[in-house]
Amino acid sequence: TAPPPSADCRGAPRVGFLVFEVSVNVVKSCLVSADPLDFGIVDGIPSSANIDAATAIRVTCSQPTAYAVRLIPSNNNTNGAGALLGQSTGNSDTVPYRLYSNSGRSVLWGSQPSNDVDGTGTGVQQTLPVYGRVPGLPNVRPDAYQDTVTVNVVY
Repeated sequence: TAPPPSADCRGAPRVGFLVFEVSVNVVKSCLVSADPLDFGIVDGIPSSANIDAATAIRVTCSQPTAYAVRLIPSNNNTNGAGALLGQSTGNSDTVPYRLYSNSGRSVLWGSQPSNDVDGTGTGVQQTLPVYGRVPGLPNVRPDAYQDTVTVNVVY
């Protein structure tokens, strides 16, 4: 048989404890998405009339992260002036366009600190409208015209 328990085991329970740290390192960050800018279907007769369209860029940055959104057409123009390229083989025609940050299309949106769009993150998605304009249709071949714009978020 086992010996009887000692008096040390019958008293008040002993409590041992240890502490440990819990931590997280939250860094500033931003996410961005954009919808296509579609000028639609237009007849192929040259015209001096503007063709306008709009789209949106969505930016979500941690609070209170300051950010700047810069737009760069594939021709690397820093002032938001791009060229839509014909997609058919042998078509080197282009349709010029411009990107703006206001609905009156008077403030160009480009890739320089002087013409980007600035904001401060709130942790919630912010929608930034982008206004585009084809300043009159030049004499080009009927085709699908396209360009790619890079959206850079600097934070």
